[in-house]
Amino acid sequence: MHKNINYIVGFIVFILILPLSAIAQEERQFIREGYKAYGKKEFNKAEVAFQKAKNIDTLAFIPNYNLANTYYKLEKYDLAEKIYSELAERAVSQEQKAKVWYNAANTNVKKAVKNLQGQNMEESIKNLKQALDLYKKSMIINPEDNDAKYNYAIAKEFLKQLEKQNQQNKQNQQNKDNKDNKDNKDKQDNKDDKNKDKNKDKQDKDKKNQDKKDKDKKDKDKKDKDKKEGGKDDQKVKAPEISDKNAEMLLNIIEKKDKDILKKLKKVKANQRSKKEKDW
Repeated sequence: MHKNINYIVGFIVFILILPLSAIAQEERQFIREGYKAYGKKEFNKAEVAFQKAKNIDTLAFIPNYNLANTYYKLEKYDLAEKIYSELAERAVSQEQKAKVWYNAANTNVKKAVKNLQGQNMEESIKNLKQALDLYKKSMIINPEDNDAKYNYAIAKEFLKQLEKQNQQNKQNQQNKDNKDNKDNKDKQDNKDDKNKDKNKDKQDKDKKNQDKKDKDKKDKDKKDKDKKEGGKDDQKVKAPEISDKNAEMLLNIIEKKDKDILKKLKKVKANQRSKKEKDW
């Protein structure tokens, strides 16, 4: 009876192990396919293979690590960095952590370059600072890693140049903003001056027109006054109308005066002649 129990237990264990072994074998098959495609630089095929291996054991280090490296090659840097961060938290050895942090640092350098190409300097600077922190973590675990040291030095110099350029860009932008503000102010001042001149010209023109109107009115009033007064003078010098009887009487007076004047002239002339003869 005891032997039968052992036999049954052994059989059950065998049945349980068989599927697990088959699953592990399938996982290793996908990993091998991924390695093969990766070696041929067929990264899309490698991504599919490593993803299948990861689906079998989602927490396994090897398929996740290889998938992250494949994402890196495909320039899917955000996906790669996400997996590297997850692996760093559950790495079973310091060696694994050093590799993960080193690759994560390289990923951030690549992101910095990509952001810089997209004219996003602020984000690029942030990526480089993150990369330097990750290189430091990797070098603390493996201080003999010359690749990490070299990349750290390159990233540090890169960051220095970007920060200098960024500061210069900000200064240039500030100068441009100041100039634009000054130009806008000058433009507004010129516009105000033009409006003032325009208003002054309008006021001068209005005053000139008003002065002309006032002068014209004054001249008209004077002309009307002169005309009115001139009419009165004409009435003063105008000969009065007389009747026929009065006219005849006036003529007789004039004729009488003329006769008297003629007599006087003859008398004066006679005296002058007498005097001349006496003198002679």
